[in-house]
Amino acid sequence: MILSEHKIPFKIIVPNVDEVTLASPIETALTNAQLKAENVFKDCPNELILASDTVVAVDDLVLGKPQDEDDAKRILNLISDKRQAVISAYCLMAPNIKIIDYDTTWVTMREITAEEINDYIGSGEPFGKAGAYAIQENGDKFVTKIEGSFNNVVGLPIEKIIIALNKLH
Repeated sequence: MILSEHKIPFKIIVPNVDEVTLASPIETALTNAQLKAENVFKDCPNELILASDTVVAVDDLVLGKPQDEDDAKRILNLISDKRQAVISAYCLMAPNIKIIDYDTTWVTMREITAEEINDYIGSGEPFGKAGAYAIQENGDKFVTKIEGSFNNVVGLPIEKIIIALNKLH
């Protein structure tokens, strides 16, 4: 996990929120990160909470996580042979502290054949992943170019988070 690699101690608490999709991909990611942080903070008001949300967008169309196989196929066809924005937002929350920010990484995909899409969906990997792929797993085989932070595509803008954490000390 990204936090472990940077020697940042953590405990995982899964928030109980309904994620929203807004008109703007950036606002979607920022809002969902804040909703998640607020949900956990209410039960852990004396802790430093870090929550994040990742959105994949093509031409400002938020792609989200696939709901089923047909949706995964639709999303993978949309990102095939295209450049997409991967927006990961985070919210740091503690007593009297709320820091919300995001980072954008541009990812370019090669053309993905129908057979590759079907095989990838059959692996189960697209599910639960924004944009229907995991770059840290097998989704990287479709990527031709990354402009920005790899960790941001994985789901955590760690470079910005470290800067924010350092400002708290």
